[in-house]
Amino acid sequence: MNKRLEELRAQRDLIQKHLDWIDSELAEATDAKAEAPTIALSPRSDEHVTEASPPSKDSQPKEEATEEPNNETHQPENYATRPVKNDIRTASIGCVVIFVAAISLFLFLLFGLPYLLD
Repeated sequence: MNKRLEELRAQRDLIQKHLDWIDSELAEATDAKAEAPTIALSPRSDEHVTEASPPSKDSQPKEEATEEPNNETHQPENYATRPVKNDIRTASIGCVVIFVAAISLFLFLLFGLPYLLD
């Protein structure tokens, strides 16, 4: 009983050391976060802004007129025009076939193969 008690106390001391280390890391992280200035990227990626400020009305991009996509240049992909119901049906049939094959193989290995080896 004495040995077990010593092991438990040693484990508690190790856990306490780990918790102290976590507390010190958290304190350092919060101090570093409070001291570090906020760095945000400006619209140009080569310039850095030291303080994040809300964008002014002048710096917001103006809305540009959007063009309608030309039917000749914007063709939908072949997979987008196929019905989804057909794909789901094909997938479910494939799953059933694989399931039946797996069960058949399992039953053969369980019951058929031992009789063939006798």
